[in-house]
Amino acid sequence: MKIRFDGVQEISPVSDDYMTGECLADQVGAGAVLTFTFASPVHLVVVESSGDTLTARADPFGGTPTAALGVPCHHEAPVYLPVMTSTVQVFAPAGTTISVEGFRR
Repeated sequence: MKIRFDGVQEISPVSDDYMTGECLADQVGAGAVLTFTFASPVHLVVVESSGDTLTARADPFGGTPTAALGVPCHHEAPVYLPVMTSTVQVFAPAGTTISVEGFRR
């Protein structure tokens, strides 16, 4: 939590509970499932879709996302998934770029 100079508290979505992070290489969507794999399990996954207004869909729970199934990842709006995992699959429409980061406690 941060306190701004005007006294307003700001709560960061990535709190001080998370000690280390791992940023994976961006992948470009082609209307198929992309797989992102971390070196070791993470406790918080951040997925961001950019480059098009279409919605990508993520699944950090072991399933396979599709154009209609999975956690929606809207254009340039990061999605924070508090789940312990080593692999995240993202269905990415053509024209999107998917960014994935993971944080460990």
